[in-house]
Amino acid sequence: VVIPSLPCQGVLNAKPNDRSSASVTRVEILDSQLRVFASHHRANVTVPDLFSLVCPNGKYQINVSGIHNARYDGVHFSAAGSRMVGRWLTPVITSAAPNAPLFTTDKIHQRSVLAFGGTPMYETKKRLSDAFAGDPHWKLTVIATPFIATCDVVHQFSDAVRKASPELVVLELSVANSSPCMRASNGTPLSRQSPEFLGAETAAYRSIFELAAKAKISVIVVTPPPAATAEGRTAIAQVTAAARGVVNGANVVFSDLANQAVGGPEFHTTMPCRPNESASPLCRNGAIPVRAPNGGAFCPTGYSSLATLVKGCGVYSSGAARYANALSDIITSATSP
Repeated sequence: VVIPSLPCQGVLNAKPNDRSSASVTRVEILDSQLRVFASHHRANVTVPDLFSLVCPNGKYQINVSGIHNARYDGVHFSAAGSRMVGRWLTPVITSAAPNAPLFTTDKIHQRSVLAFGGTPMYETKKRLSDAFAGDPHWKLTVIATPFIATCDVVHQFSDAVRKASPELVVLELSVANSSPCMRASNGTPLSRQSPEFLGAETAAYRSIFELAAKAKISVIVVTPPPAATAEGRTAIAQVTAAARGVVNGANVVFSDLANQAVGGPEFHTTMPCRPNESASPLCRNGAIPVRAPNGGAFCPTGYSSLATLVKGCGVYSSGAARYANALSDIITSATSP
């Protein structure tokens, strides 16, 4: 029997009471009792020290063993954090039961995942890529282009799928209309409320889903962050319905998890601070910015131009962190090694 010790937890309140699960003293007492129990059953009980692994300084910290946002909300592990704990725990379990056919390390099946998106995914690209970096079980390729339209993704999709042969594609739904393929004959962008726009979106998703079905690839269509305007939210709902209408098999599913992670389905500029954000200067009166004032970007200060977007946000972006964590969870939940 392997019973990992209890880890510390993060708290919003800097001074939890003695009965709180966030009290380090209380956790240490419980862990000591676990070790006493194990000492009386040495032949078949092991208590690996999870507390020291994730609380190396005797208290909660968000980044652990080089993993950024390993415990993003003070309690749960991110996808990357979970894998870190799994890698640490696996040899402990195999040592406890050396003759049991629990694990094999002879061959590692690497999951190939392609993620396509527009501006939201572009803002979170580095965070998302970092969540899977160095893990031999995953090969994640993020293809994100600011303001890209779905009709542009069709060409990217065909080429990338042919080269990467992924088993999963994560596709961020887009309602962008600034691309040349979303322009009327006179060169003006198609209105997102027009039949022509919806027809172009429908055709693009039909093409993508047909390509995926032919290649036997699973697709998760991710609802983007809620738009700041009612018109934008209506466009997202209409395009989502159109995409659902052309699903041609069980290989396509839809997820609202990333949308909800930043306050969806309604638009919010702020959300309650997470435990690891309580000390941030951006956390004021228990709330922290998750979107720019103008509603477009995650970066609290926004971007004045495409060049500044490419350069990146100069301050901590809670919205980007939440969105990246949600995307990571979507991927790992869909195809766990």
